[in-house]
Parts: sequence; C-alpha cells; structure tokens
Amino acid sequence: MASRRTSKNTKLNERIKMDIAIKNTLNEIAMQIKVERRSVKDIAAECTYFAKQITDSEAQSIFSALASCRTRKQMSLVLGNF
Repeated sequence: MASRRTSKNTKLNERIKMDIAIKNTLNEIAMQIKVERRSVKDIAAECTYFAKQITDSEAQSIFSALASCRTRKQMSLVLGNF
C-alpha cells in the first residue's frame, strides 16, 4: 500500500514540477515578446520545438498556437488566454 502511495506522490510531484517548468517557460516567452529583443520568427520556432517535446496536451496546444503567430500582438493575445 505504501509503495502505491509513493508512486502516486512521485507522479504528482513530477506533474507539479512540469507545470512549474511550463509556466516559467511561458513567462519567459512573454518577457521576450514584451522586451522585443528576439524576432517573432525566432520565438515561434522555439515554440514549435517546445510543442514537439511536451507531452501535456494543454501546454502543447498553447505552444502550437504561439508557433503559428506572426506578430507580437497575436502572441500576447494567446498568452493572455492561458
């Protein structure tokens, strides 16, 4: 019984860490959009890479939507909805 509980806790902890990592990544992207140091094309390419690497379907859809954006305003709108 204890091993089953431990495995559930481990999975929950991994999920929480993944959620924090995804939120931090999205916040970093939001900062890059606001500061305007990188081109939209570069940010979109990075989002395409993240969308391919992530297994969480919600995060995958956010990164895919960001990857399809062509302007900073579109990216800001996508990020405003998460």
